[in-house]
Amino acid sequence: MRVLWFSRKGDGLPLAWLLSMKGHDARAVIIDQHYSFLYSSLLKKEKKWDKFLTPESVVVFDSPGGAKTAQRLKNQGYRVVGTSSLADMLEEDRGAVLKLVKKLNLPTSDEGSEERAKIVTLVKEGEVGRVYQVNNLTKFLAGDVGPRVLSAGALLQRAHDSFVTKVNELAQLLHNYSGMVSLSLDGEGRVRSVSLHFQYDCIFALDPEFLLTGKEETERGRYLVLLPVSAPPFPFTQKSDVRAFGRPVDAPTELVKAFRIVLWDVSVNEQGEVVTATGLKPAVVCVGSGMTIEESVKDAYSLVEKVSLEDKMYRVDLLSAFENVEVLSC
Repeated sequence: MRVLWFSRKGDGLPLAWLLSMKGHDARAVIIDQHYSFLYSSLLKKEKKWDKFLTPESVVVFDSPGGAKTAQRLKNQGYRVVGTSSLADMLEEDRGAVLKLVKKLNLPTSDEGSEERAKIVTLVKEGEVGRVYQVNNLTKFLAGDVGPRVLSAGALLQRAHDSFVTKVNELAQLLHNYSGMVSLSLDGEGRVRSVSLHFQYDCIFALDPEFLLTGKEETERGRYLVLLPVSAPPFPFTQKSDVRAFGRPVDAPTELVKAFRIVLWDVSVNEQGEVVTATGLKPAVVCVGSGMTIEESVKDAYSLVEKVSLEDKMYRVDLLSAFENVEVLSC
């Protein structure tokens, strides 16, 4: 299947690459040319992308802002994944969020409340994949050591049946939408926001094949742990969240192809080495899996040991951080 992957800053390119490794003809279009070097030599890029499309092609948007192009392609008969005018509206209009949540008869939190968890899944035209609860950590090492990141570690576990039911109801309300669905929750299980865009604190634990075929081919345990691994930050400046780039990074091919070790912020240098790229995101994400939280955390740390990256940084206390996480209901 031909897959055209639109990405503003290259965040979703590992997913496009995974699809290409599964036999799909996946090509990327990077909107912001400052990031055009990401995944160079790993994934084909398309400039004249309209000539690549065939009637059976699937077009994926991995970031907000592409609703007009997406709608035009839908009108031309292409199957579009990942964005819509509603998706963009939900990012900006709390009133639209409240209206949608009201239709689902879900409790809403106060504006400005703190996120404690997410409910996430992939949807393909009304079909719903596995529904997970995601709990995130927001810094790298224990305490205040290391740069701030989107997620310094995430625990995914099967969501409570009450949320599974509501997500299925939401999928029916969205009609022919295909993409990610995410509900942000406070500590009481009340909905803070709804997003129909990819969430990169957890997307690498999900199977993008579902968006194309409605089938989840990747076998996972009951619990999943995402553990980002980064090059160290530069000496403290006002841009202290920027990490070193251009450092060689490597991992066993079989683990990369199995998407157990995800190469994220990488490119290929003139010597043909895979290296850290922008330094703005973790270079690698390790995906641990197990039937218990302890098993999945141990699995994630065993994968980190197989990542070759000089002075690599990662959170070391995931087990204690996640051992008392409860499953929220609505």
